[in-house]
Amino acid sequence: MSPVEDRMYPLGNGSQPFLRMFERMWSKSDDSPYLPQTAPAGLIPLWTSSPRSHPKSTRLSNIRAGVSISATAATPLARIVLQARCDVSAREFPRPTGASVSSDSSTLAIMGQASDVSCLSIYLLDKGHEGPNGSYGGYRGDRDSDHEDEGKGKGEETENDDNLDRGGERAYQSRFYSSISLDTGFSSLRYQIAMDTPHKLAIVGDRCRTKTFFWGRAGDAAFDSWKPGRGAIAVWDVEGLATQRDAKGVDRDDADSDYEDDSEGDAEDDTPVSVGAAPSRTIKVSRGEEGFAPAVWRLHEPTGNMLAGENARITEGRYGCYALDLEHDARKVVRFLGHGGSVETFSHSPGDGNVFATGCTDGYARLFDVRHPLPVMTLDVGQLRDFCSTVLLIHPDGVPVLFTGSVRAQNVKAWDIRACSAVYELGTGNNAVHALAWDAGRSALYAATECEFRDHYGYSHGYRPARIPPWAQDFPDEFSTAEVDDEEYDSDDDGERYWPGSGAQHDETYFGYAYDAGDHVLLRYGFKEDTDLTEIPEYGQATLERAYY
Repeated sequence: MSPVEDRMYPLGNGSQPFLRMFERMWSKSDDSPYLPQTAPAGLIPLWTSSPRSHPKSTRLSNIRAGVSISATAATPLARIVLQARCDVSAREFPRPTGASVSSDSSTLAIMGQASDVSCLSIYLLDKGHEGPNGSYGGYRGDRDSDHEDEGKGKGEETENDDNLDRGGERAYQSRFYSSISLDTGFSSLRYQIAMDTPHKLAIVGDRCRTKTFFWGRAGDAAFDSWKPGRGAIAVWDVEGLATQRDAKGVDRDDADSDYEDDSEGDAEDDTPVSVGAAPSRTIKVSRGEEGFAPAVWRLHEPTGNMLAGENARITEGRYGCYALDLEHDARKVVRFLGHGGSVETFSHSPGDGNVFATGCTDGYARLFDVRHPLPVMTLDVGQLRDFCSTVLLIHPDGVPVLFTGSVRAQNVKAWDIRACSAVYELGTGNNAVHALAWDAGRSALYAATECEFRDHYGYSHGYRPARIPPWAQDFPDEFSTAEVDDEEYDSDDDGERYWPGSGAQHDETYFGYAYDAGDHVLLRYGFKEDTDLTEIPEYGQATLERAYY
């Protein structure tokens, strides 16, 4: 089966003026013997001339033309999702490395890197506060608010008694959640994260150790660590783990030598770590598989098997994808074929226990049935120029929908699996997408994104004056679909707003709202029937010169 392709792909904002010129040429080519009578598929139109799937579709979406979605009136939530009817919010966040949501949709955990500190942020999604002055950092509402005289626009962050430092933690309450951020003590930059909902544990691990953090009450953190080697899988019974009250100031781990791994240089790291607990049991891998070292894995709850993917950089060129039976010496039950690179991520949905999705460094997302080794569908996400960094499979009203995130493409893309088509893409403020999570209880999509135009020290680079047409402003006079003339499109410096140069994959006319985040942000796309088109993220604060903000 041929891969499902998205006909439209941004070529970078520097190419847009040339595309506009060719678009005008094709519009006047009725009598020309040298030009085709219709523009080629994939030519990117202005947002004002692109289709709308619904009047309430967010302005931070670009809808694909000619796609008939599979959702109907009998599946209202699926139709809302596939029509991009959502409010969009954003909050600044450390550079993200991974995310996971609990099975009951009550808690979201995200790992991030801030300066030299590895940060775990735990978001209690059912502990936010709603109200006329409720905030979710960057929500934009009516500017004529009571806060305007105090230097705060409606919906901007407001301090309250919960926004306090608590002994190494940072607690925060917003309109949609309460959150706690703490230093994990990790020194490496690559993590995996998972959630144990019954025990209220966020489980975080790098190559050298793993820790568990308790989210039951602000101020409590329970964790233990170990150092694994290859060829064995260590298993811990969380019921018997010792706990500690604080994530900082604990003694260095004196792990058992059977689990030592000195290849990462952690021996010279002065970051305090917790006292390690011996594993409850150790699973030796099957004979001949002693070098097996999965780089990413995820429990497939319906079968009880672990989905595991190898990374060619650490397995001598192998990049296999397997289902492992941990009850029988981690035996490889199935090898899933078709990957042309390393598997970066897995996703499965309670809506279908047999199906899971993978995202791969070859730029493709794939859907597999656990009963068959070959993919049932392959989606061309990267189009030969990008990794598929993250995937998220959901089943609103039983309708399969796949969200994919990309680094270079700087977007979140929605795919209607039954229609075998890309439906739309969501803007991320010119940010790379590293993790996606779905809050089923509130029908909200979270995207952890990185601004690649902001360096390690907080300086912005590569920006130019923004050229934002009137209809793409935060609050245009009306949401017009009128044509934009050259003077509006090619306008000069738009006040103090700036746009990334050649590194951005979209120009200011690609979405209905020209939004640049200018920082690492956690984006929330809240899907609902009656959306507010003015609920959009606040424009970022990137500067033209190399400057800290």
